[in-house]
Amino acid sequence: MEKGFDFYAPQTFVDENDERIMFAWAGSGEMDYPSDENGWAHCLTVPRKLRVQGEKLYQKPIPALTKLRKQEQKNTLTLSNQPTSIEGFREAVEGIFHFHESPSEDVYVDIQFNKDDVFRLKYDVKKHVVSIDRGQFTHTFGEQFGVTRNGTLASGELKKVDLFFDHSILEVFINDGELAFTSRIFPTKQQLDIQVYGPEKTRISYELYELSKAIEK
Repeated sequence: MEKGFDFYAPQTFVDENDERIMFAWAGSGEMDYPSDENGWAHCLTVPRKLRVQGEKLYQKPIPALTKLRKQEQKNTLTLSNQPTSIEGFREAVEGIFHFHESPSEDVYVDIQFNKDDVFRLKYDVKKHVVSIDRGQFTHTFGEQFGVTRNGTLASGELKKVDLFFDHSILEVFINDGELAFTSRIFPTKQQLDIQVYGPEKTRISYELYELSKAIEK
């Protein structure tokens, strides 16, 4: 049901709108995390709305999370063979990327915190496979379990990528929940930039939002 590194013990309930909602534990008892030495480990995923389409389970962030959006950045770009850079925000960010046409060649989305902390998402056009790589970080962990994960798009094309980043967790949703990846990451800086690589003349539009705290002290 989930293709990421850190997804455990999902729990669901039905809300007042008769929607099936899921939370999960973002962590694994088999791994040692960089935060362990500070006396804490793990966190919860964002709440996700579940739906079944055909024989496929979809999961996407609940609509209520849009209430956390504040500062925003929107634009439409045409990709080239050179990386297209998008400056992000700090600490807590939501990013949405729409592909206006199916890419003809592989696409890469690099989330860069600095030159030593990079999270990579790749879409393999020929295999219809989305993969993630968290092996390019100063604070690496769990290497014995692998630093990449992947999932196949049954729909056969990449249309949309949603990203939620909050300090030490990154959640990725492909095509409104056709695939989902949860990853704990521990960048040395919270300022992030995004670089998109893709075939020439591929048009994308994006929305970036800085997110407020869900619970204010």
